[in-house]
Amino acid sequence: MVLQADSPVKIWGWADPGDVITVTFSGQETISDVSPSGRWMVELGPFEPTSEGQPLSIHSSNESLDVQDVVVGQVWVCSGQSNMEFRLRNAQGAEQDISNADYPAIRYFSVYRHADWQVPEDANGIWHVISPRTAGKCSAVAYYFGQALYEELGQPVGLITSSVGGSPGEAWASRPALMSNPHLTRVQQQIEWILNNYPEIEENYGEMYLTWKNRYAQYVRDRDEWNTKPVSTRGPQPEIPDGVANHLQPSVLFNGMIAPLASYRVKGAIWYQGERNANGGNAYEYRYLLPTIISSWRDLWGHSEMPFYFVQLPEYKGSEAGTWPVMRESMLQTWEATPHTGMAVTIGLGSAKQIHPTDKKPVGQRLAKIALAQDYGRDVIYSGPVYDDMQVKGEKAYLSFDYLESPLAPAGQELAGFEIAGSNKQFVPARAHIEEDQVVVWSAEVKEPVAVRYAWTNIVQPSLFNQAGLPASPFRTDNWPVISQEGFSSE
Repeated sequence: MVLQADSPVKIWGWADPGDVITVTFSGQETISDVSPSGRWMVELGPFEPTSEGQPLSIHSSNESLDVQDVVVGQVWVCSGQSNMEFRLRNAQGAEQDISNADYPAIRYFSVYRHADWQVPEDANGIWHVISPRTAGKCSAVAYYFGQALYEELGQPVGLITSSVGGSPGEAWASRPALMSNPHLTRVQQQIEWILNNYPEIEENYGEMYLTWKNRYAQYVRDRDEWNTKPVSTRGPQPEIPDGVANHLQPSVLFNGMIAPLASYRVKGAIWYQGERNANGGNAYEYRYLLPTIISSWRDLWGHSEMPFYFVQLPEYKGSEAGTWPVMRESMLQTWEATPHTGMAVTIGLGSAKQIHPTDKKPVGQRLAKIALAQDYGRDVIYSGPVYDDMQVKGEKAYLSFDYLESPLAPAGQELAGFEIAGSNKQFVPARAHIEEDQVVVWSAEVKEPVAVRYAWTNIVQPSLFNQAGLPASPFRTDNWPVISQEGFSSE
């Protein structure tokens, strides 16, 4: 495994009540009494980074355990839904990257899938050393993120992967945090409905979830078999099993797959999620939900400045026109309003028809650039241009941008994806080009510009970059009501 460098680390477990535990690692030894409940915990460190594997020895009066090959470096939690779960073996360029994946100092721990209404005692999983034999099963985004950190820092990297395909954002936030946010009434009503209609869920959720999970596994087998049959022989398509004890409910993945990790010291987190919320019509709500997830995790680890870096969704057709640009805006606003966060813009890396794009290397690398710049003091450009201000001069709009450590590129070239509107709020395609550090936008159809939008569609290809090759985030200069905004203020 990998222990977090340069900070105290906790080691915990279970033994006979009243016994005494001795833990030894890297020349340090500490002792702890076992509580009446049978749980013990010790604190060691801090330790300097080292790739030299050492044993972690744990002893009681009648038992001993030696954990071999423990290194010290940088530990990150990697979470979200299917695009974080997406394995390296399925990624673009996987064959070559897996064959070259000889990184004994990079290890990943996959948290076994578990949803729960309460927080279990521990998270189940296993550590793997990255090698051509094991790398294919690692999250592709996590792998490329960890690889980039290792190659720059020269330190071991631990990747704790905890993700569930198809999961909504609210499943990954604590219940108290969800219930205290006045903007999350939809989620609060869902929680209250479950508690009112299934009062036994708090005590029996684990058993109920296992029952549902077995039924869901059977559904997957039946669905796959159904898909292989000739159309003429197919009966009714198998139906997804119902039941409230599943991984789609608020807080259940936070409880089952994040909260049990709280004692394990980590540097920060990377996050790739939002597709389900966008397609479910809750893209505007996400600007309140994502900060709630972040605050939940920071409260859990007791670290108010815990780094949290997320992926802004790439292009995809979506289930409803206009939901994905709203989701991207929600993510952008979260980044701008929430300290110690970062956002990797990924338009241009997606697919109109495939919700699981395979080009995962730039995603992981862009997340790593943020961490290297903000947490490790490296002088790297980690963001593309971000819209800041608009000034109207005659019939043209002049847009200014933040994050211009690298100038806009290419100067003088026509840009695509811009729209412009007057006071009638009717957007039309616009011409645009770069003049020094500004983008100038205009249309013969709009004599008095009021608002500009860029890449404001589900399916989009970027045209605006900086000279480091990082794309600008999609944006709009207006705050007019948009789709999926029902029940929320436009301010």
